[in-house]
Amino acid sequence: MPIPVGINGLGRIGKMVCLQMLAEPDIYSIKAINATSLSASEISDYLCYDSSHRYDRSVCKNVEIVSDELVRINGNEIHLFKDRDARNLKWRAVGVQFVLECTGAYLTTERASHHDVDYVIMSAPPKDPDVTPTFIYGVNDAQYMGQKVVSASSCTTNCMGPMLKLVSDAFGIETVNFTTIHATTGSQSVVDVINKKSRTHRSIINNMIPHSTGAAKSIFRVLPEGSGKVW
Repeated sequence: MPIPVGINGLGRIGKMVCLQMLAEPDIYSIKAINATSLSASEISDYLCYDSSHRYDRSVCKNVEIVSDELVRINGNEIHLFKDRDARNLKWRAVGVQFVLECTGAYLTTERASHHDVDYVIMSAPPKDPDVTPTFIYGVNDAQYMGQKVVSASSCTTNCMGPMLKLVSDAFGIETVNFTTIHATTGSQSVVDVINKKSRTHRSIINNMIPHSTGAAKSIFRVLPEGSGKVW
């Protein structure tokens, strides 16, 4: 039986997760999406076109608008919520067991527990790292013991973690130095703007901009042997 999933937030991460799950209907069943700024009439264009990622558009070609609160994609009925307060979201009522928390607004176990659901997976590093465990596939996923709220950490940590795990297991690690360069993110400007940060006020189109990241701090939570060695 497919895993019943709800997606809270349909931004870049939420959208990519949604498309991946639509492509694997035997494994996942998206029961509901909470997207406060997206109407049922807009969801087809939003999912079927993307400026950065290539994918099989057949996963979203059959979109039927049943009502303002329900769409049917390739025969799969998906309820649409529009509420910024997780306590108001009726996940369990529509059959959701797992919520993918992709808004960035519920990054502690306490806040994530506002979701009326069995399990919550954060798509960003937790703000209470001593409480919310972090797991990355290929690094420490075998240590998962059924926790109800977990974090999948950050994009940078997911890039670095498996590679550092491989190097650590094969050779050991003395020290690691890395630089994060964002291609383009929603928080950066397409033109030069007034900004207190000396780098991020520059146009992302014309510049390669090194950016701050919490990966150096979070990597040792999934790879303890890297503690104090990653900069």
